[in-house]
Amino acid sequence: METYTFPHFPQYAAPIHIALFTNVSNSSGIRKKLIEASTMEGEEGDIARDKVDFGFIDASLVCPYHHFSGEKS
Repeated sequence: METYTFPHFPQYAAPIHIALFTNVSNSSGIRKKLIEASTMEGEEGDIARDKVDFGFIDASLVCPYHHFSGEKS
């Protein structure tokens, strides 16, 4: 896992943590839980969203780190 800090964000939102998971077998269940939490209302929705306070990025859509850092691959 890698951690990056964005100084232009508020202190509570400045750090992000990035991890690569492979061989994930329950991605559809995780996605379903995220969607359900995002559409729930009221206190129940707040609690559900706190439990899934993360996001996913399709790694195939992201440029390799070395393209931005100047490092050789």
